[in-house]
Amino acid sequence: MERLGIEVSSKEIKNGDIVTIEVNSTMRIWLIENNKKRRFINKEDFYNSRYLDNPIKKVSLDYIKSIDDGKIIVLESQAPVVVNEPYSNTRDGYDL
Repeated sequence: MERLGIEVSSKEIKNGDIVTIEVNSTMRIWLIENNKKRRFINKEDFYNSRYLDNPIKKVSLDYIKSIDDGKIIVLESQAPVVVNEPYSNTRDGYDL
């Protein structure tokens, strides 16, 4: 079974799932935890995390926007470079 970009409906998403809105070289990845979305600071942090073996489920942009933001996920190696949250960033065309 493919583990990257499995398209699912929002009804199939539960706490503990890993989601994205598109699969490409700059994709954003979130962990759904406590009914909130927690964004990994970058995909490299996801691939170096304990969630690496979880399948990445592809969901719609509208679904991601409907979920409240949780705290950003930053591995210790990236912590010094984190300047600001929140998640609003239109550099890649999405207002999240």
